[in-house]
Amino acid sequence: MSRSSSSPIAIALLLFSMALVASLAAARAAAADRDVYFMKHLPPSVRAIAADFLRHGEYAERFANGGTNLAALLDGEVYWARADIDGDGVDEIFLSIRDGWCGSAGCETIIFKKFGTGWQPICEMYAEDVSFTMLDKKDGRYHELILRKPVVGPPVYLKWIGDRCWVDDPTERRLETEDRLEVEKEIRGKGR
Repeated sequence: MSRSSSSPIAIALLLFSMALVASLAAARAAAADRDVYFMKHLPPSVRAIAADFLRHGEYAERFANGGTNLAALLDGEVYWARADIDGDGVDEIFLSIRDGWCGSAGCETIIFKKFGTGWQPICEMYAEDVSFTMLDKKDGRYHELILRKPVVGPPVYLKWIGDRCWVDDPTERRLETEDRLEVEKEIRGKGR
């Protein structure tokens, strides 16, 4: 008699365990790393954010001097992407300005976050690729991002210290260290 009464309990425990494993697997799949790609055509809401940003700062000088046409820039040289990098349920907007002013570090890329009814830049950087990977791992408040995955060498990350972003490029760190060591070597050699 005890065997038949434990059978429904065993079945219930088995079903509960299966449901728990399925929900954990679903949560893990939802939180997995995600590739995000920049798109060329700006929807009206993103176009307004980009136009407002470009009318200020260094870009305002270009427009004032007649060197750059804002509408042409928005139509052809500004790319955008969106991803919820802080987990608040609202996507942040990424703008990449690819207007011929790009350099060896890439093109200016800005991340905007919604505050109330407006959008404010929370990170300005230079990035080369037109895609990035949002990692499941958070660096404080925001998800870490892989900005570039070179064929050879380590990836380049966007990391956060509080609300400040910084580009972590291991190759640049190595080169800066080599340059510093070379300078220190020269200084030590002249001091003899």
